[in-house]
Amino acid sequence: MLRTESEPDPVNSALFLLPFLGLFELGMPLSSQGNSLLIPDRELFPGMFSAIFLGILLIQWFCQSSSTEMARSFFSFNRNSLTRQWKESLWFGVAPALPVLFFGSVLLSKVVNANTPLQLREDAMLPMTACYAQIGKSDTGMIADKLYQAVSAGLVEEFLFRLLLLSGLLGLLLGLKISRPVSLCLSVLLSSGLFALAHDPHLIAQISSLNFDSATIQSLGLFGYRFCAGIYLAALYLRRGLGVAVGTHIVYNLTLSCAF
Repeated sequence: MLRTESEPDPVNSALFLLPFLGLFELGMPLSSQGNSLLIPDRELFPGMFSAIFLGILLIQWFCQSSSTEMARSFFSFNRNSLTRQWKESLWFGVAPALPVLFFGSVLLSKVVNANTPLQLREDAMLPMTACYAQIGKSDTGMIADKLYQAVSAGLVEEFLFRLLLLSGLLGLLLGLKISRPVSLCLSVLLSSGLFALAHDPHLIAQISSLNFDSATIQSLGLFGYRFCAGIYLAALYLRRGLGVAVGTHIVYNLTLSCAF
């Protein structure tokens, strides 16, 4: 049976996320200094992001669980759950990346054959973390750079848009006595829209100026693509848990970055 958001499993999710958090913390000193998604223009102290991440995960679990459920699951170490999260992260990450790579290569070949270069900005295809915080811009080599950027994007973006924003919106709407299906739908759509917009904040200015040139149209296409990706990750977060959502995000980014 699929696990839903009403059956939190923070212990095994946290254990699954520990290696990724460790890579994130180890790579932080090598990344650009003085930048943070959480505190602009401030450097994160070692371990601060991981403590905040795990702390909010536990707070969410505390708010959603009864004392009996907490006592039962706090001391439960389920190796099968960890294995499941690894397998599902690989499957849910690689499966959507393959058609994206296929259609992307077809589109790129048509653009090249038509001698019509893409007119996107240099940062248009970067993860949000690379655009704003310059996370992963280290001198440790291309492979390490791609690995760190994929891990940081998966952790930070899932932390912001699923663990904080989606859960917060859902709790707020439910607190306003809005029905659960409507609350879920609105929370997923709004968090996915903000997730897509955060990758390309210049899109609002382009649309408001009524400048619908080819670059704006291409940016709108990327917005739609990321909006669908946000819905996909939100569904995984709600149905499979935070660990699988983060793992899927990381695997997906790694698959695409290795291909290009």
